Amino acid sequence: MSMQLVPGQDKGGPRRTLPNPGIDRFVAVGYFTAAVVGLGVVLLAGAMASRFYVSMGDAAQFPPLRTLHSSFAAGWILLAAHGFILACLPAVTGVPLWSRRLAFLQLGLFILAGIGIVFSTILDLSTGREYLNFSPVVSPVILLAAILMAVNLFASFRRTRKVLPVYAWMWGTGILLFLWTFLEAHLWLFPSYSRFLIRDMTVQWKSYGALVGSWNLMIYGLTFFCMDRLSGGTSARTHRLWRAVFWLAFGNALFGWAHHTYQLPQAQVIRWIAFVLSMTEILFLVKAIYDFSAKGDGTVPRLLFRSGGFWIVTNLVLSLVISVPRLNGITHGTQITVAHAMGTMIGINLLLLAGVGATIAGSHLKERLVLIGMKVFHVSLSVFLLALVWMGLNRGALQLEGRWSWLLDFESGRDARLLFVGAGIFLIGAILMIILPVLRGLIQGARSGKEDDISISGNSPPRIGLSGAVALSLVLFGGGGLGLWYGGQERVETSLRVGEEGRGKFLYERNCLSCHGLDADGTDKAPSLIEKKYPNQYLWLRVSGGGLKMPPIPGLEESDVREISRYLESIDR
Repeated sequence: MSMQLVPGQDKGGPRRTLPNPGIDRFVAVGYFTAAVVGLGVVLLAGAMASRFYVSMGDAAQFPPLRTLHSSFAAGWILLAAHGFILACLPAVTGVPLWSRRLAFLQLGLFILAGIGIVFSTILDLSTGREYLNFSPVVSPVILLAAILMAVNLFASFRRTRKVLPVYAWMWGTGILLFLWTFLEAHLWLFPSYSRFLIRDMTVQWKSYGALVGSWNLMIYGLTFFCMDRLSGGTSARTHRLWRAVFWLAFGNALFGWAHHTYQLPQAQVIRWIAFVLSMTEILFLVKAIYDFSAKGDGTVPRLLFRSGGFWIVTNLVLSLVISVPRLNGITHGTQITVAHAMGTMIGINLLLLAGVGATIAGSHLKERLVLIGMKVFHVSLSVFLLALVWMGLNRGALQLEGRWSWLLDFESGRDARLLFVGAGIFLIGAILMIILPVLRGLIQGARSGKEDDISISGNSPPRIGLSGAVALSLVLFGGGGLGLWYGGQERVETSLRVGEEGRGKFLYERNCLSCHGLDADGTDKAPSLIEKKYPNQYLWLRVSGGGLKMPPIPGLEESDVREISRYLESIDR
């Protein structure tokens, strides 16, 4: 264990010489291994789902694959971010992690939650939500894991006498924000929320946006930690820039969702605050990354961070497009929104986390394969996102002309879909070429038992206490506040019970969509189910006994048909 002069001032007096335990590579390896397995599920589910972009097939298989893809996409990011934070904590605080056992217990809970999501999908326990579509039974496990993370983090902070750097505040704020918004995302379980559509949609989109903002804070903090380490200490000017990014990212986590919800009634001032904060945060973050990348050598960690900065700029263009109200009306619900989300998850989060892993791996990283993978990555991701934008523009044009249908959309965008699938295959290979060498380097570093000396510059924390910032978030934008304050919204009540529409929608998509169309408005294979109201008994007879060109559908009960019928009624309304 190396002895090192701790930069910055102790809380209780002048500088002191303290033992530095360094980065805990075993914690990093455990979490990143599980994260890579989760990423493998993401890539496998995405590859299997891609066939529906080139062939109609059995469309009922698409929703379960989407659930696995989106759930594990968020899961692997959380696992990697939490693991790297816990691994880097000793280097920041100057004392060992408060509880290694608690860290691995948290990892076990995350793995258990992942298994639960898989079984939830296999057993058709879908909630019908846009995200967090797995059974709510899994959610307490995720929540408990996040609570253990918060306990370990703040207990480690409490043990240190050092002034915590700004990136430590990013980690603390991020995990607290995650806990709050994860609870908020489940308010739909209460009828007082789910029975009012506008309230439900507002809280749902707000919570999803804030969840993304919470792990962005954690990833930004990890990025700045690595910059501090690789630079051997940074200037006061850089620290001021990082503090600005902290406050902007925190504000964006509270407000940023608002410029994605133009379809809902909300005050214009909220939309403008969201837009300005989002754009300013992106610009400041890019500035911080490029200032760092302009210095030093062309090592893999620096190249990964610089590449992440490039994709942040690229995603800024899409952010601007979907933030303009008139354009948002065309792009909302199209593949352009998907391009924005995937550009963020793949182009930004994946590269920044890979950069963190490469920094921790240090000299144990085999750089050649990563460098080749990065070249393939940039080309394939560019084509991948352009194909999504092409598909989105095609769908938006059809919607604008009032002649959109699932079949017409599919046929007119076939070339873009083929391009999308082809680029996706190369992209999967490129991701593996980047991530697997990083994992191998981490494992070899942990086996070597050698600890690197860590240079931490001890920059000053934000001027307002973390508790005050959290209190501000709870008061201004808590789920209770959004739920109780209507802001002039009309109360639109649905006759469907909680979860029933989701169940009916799921049953329809699994059994009826491929013939009757996405919106049940009919195809060349089968008639519309919403132009004429069919009695439940008639539908049950057709489903159980078949008729005309329709074969019997095994496995459906009469109660299932009633739920499908109620879902069709909700579409018609």
